[in-house]
Amino acid sequence: MNAHYRLKTLSTLFTLIAILALGLSGCGAGRQAYARGARAEVSKDYDTALAEFKVAMDRNPGDAEYRLKYEQARFNAALDHFEKGRRALEKNDYETARNEFTRTLEIDPGHVFAEQQLALVNDAISKVSRREPEPDITYEQLRDSTRTDPSVQAQLTPKIAGPFDIHMT
Repeated sequence: MNAHYRLKTLSTLFTLIAILALGLSGCGAGRQAYARGARAEVSKDYDTALAEFKVAMDRNPGDAEYRLKYEQARFNAALDHFEKGRRALEKNDYETARNEFTRTLEIDPGHVFAEQQLALVNDAISKVSRREPEPDITYEQLRDSTRTDPSVQAQLTPKIAGPFDIHMT
């Protein structure tokens, strides 16, 4: 009976060690992915950082630090793609801008500005494909349309002709 008790405690001990080893090996893989993500984030490779933090978060879903770093990397990656798309749009590189804004929306589907910019890019691409010329606005026209009269009387003149309501809550 004493031998049976020793065998039972020995098997329980080995089971605990095996479970602990499996648990720690998962933590090690999560830590390695987290470290790779942190290195990628420092080098401003936000897509790689996003993927690595996702791996770390998937391996340790209860770790708040992994989730926080994943969300930060997601924000940074979406912002990076949005900025690249905006720069491409300024250079009239519509295909690159479309790809960047689409990638931004894949990373962050709620990115409203990326949706707006993507609509502008798609509109511009359709105009180019239909060969519609863009309206030429000269600097003088733009300046005159935005100019205000600096005199005091002009500043005091109401700009709204009809009635308006103000609701304060």
